[in-house]
Amino acid sequence: MRVNLTLVFFFGVFAVFAHNPLTSRVELHANFEKGALLDIYLTQAGVHNALTANYPDVAFGEMELDEYKGYIIRYLKERIQLVADGNLLEVGGGAIKLGTHQTDVKLYVTNYPDHAAQLEVKIDAFKENGHQQTVFWWYTPEETSKAVLSKNNDFRASFGGGLASNIETAGLDRSSFILIMTLLALVLAAMMVLFVRSKMAQAIEGA
Repeated sequence: MRVNLTLVFFFGVFAVFAHNPLTSRVELHANFEKGALLDIYLTQAGVHNALTANYPDVAFGEMELDEYKGYIIRYLKERIQLVADGNLLEVGGGAIKLGTHQTDVKLYVTNYPDHAAQLEVKIDAFKENGHQQTVFWWYTPEETSKAVLSKNNDFRASFGGGLASNIETAGLDRSSFILIMTLLALVLAAMMVLFVRSKMAQAIEGA
């Protein structure tokens, strides 16, 4: 089905002014019986800015929704590098929930090793946007580790022995990220209501 993405982009660009689009969250969930899963939470403004910067000849405004999602997955796979116990992890396909201000992505990791003790991470997605920060979480049955990836550490972090190197203290935790997204949605809804009421009032006065 062909979907006009102009409205999505409009709200995405508007979100640049209403919410910092330069923070994303990536979670690696490791289940030693079923492999691993990447949960990725992005602002639509950041996604749109990065896609248009990387693919300047592509007309994203009018394309198949599935094709647009394919570009998002392609971009993320090109920018995510994970090495567990010396083995490069293979980031496969997944699913996308596309929103007007937030986009959620799930990608499967097909070769996650059993009981990985060390993890090397490089995720430079959205660095084109400037001042990008990616909050990375590594969830295993034994422990949870966190690092903030930015230009200051070349978007890299190393985990091992329960510690992470190249850590920055800035960044949002998941509950704060969700709260900000919820508040932004409420603000946008209120603005739309005020806009509609204003138009109705103008129509009545002109009648």
